[in-house]
Amino acid sequence: FQLDSLKQRRMSPAIALITNILPDHLNRYPSMRSYATSKAGFFRFQKRSDMLFVNRRDPTLRKLCRNAPARVIRFDPVRILRPFRPALKNLPSYQWPNVAGAIAS
Repeated sequence: FQLDSLKQRRMSPAIALITNILPDHLNRYPSMRSYATSKAGFFRFQKRSDMLFVNRRDPTLRKLCRNAPARVIRFDPVRILRPFRPALKNLPSYQWPNVAGAIAS
């Protein structure tokens, strides 16, 4: 929701990262579909030379980025974080895709 203004300005970052689409923000959107559409606005105006990093384990995100104009780089959080598991023991598992996305990008 904080990035919705990019859509209004017809702007997208050259490098974008989306880790998941979960119902945690449905208090701001009437449906998962509208939430996913909002997330797609984040990369909608990217150029072919831009990069979009996405979590390959999120099925909604996999569908959403099919028409992304940028180069889509799909990362696997489980695979990326395997060597770091001991260091992540105090981090809630729902945060793991965020850490993996930071490493991937």
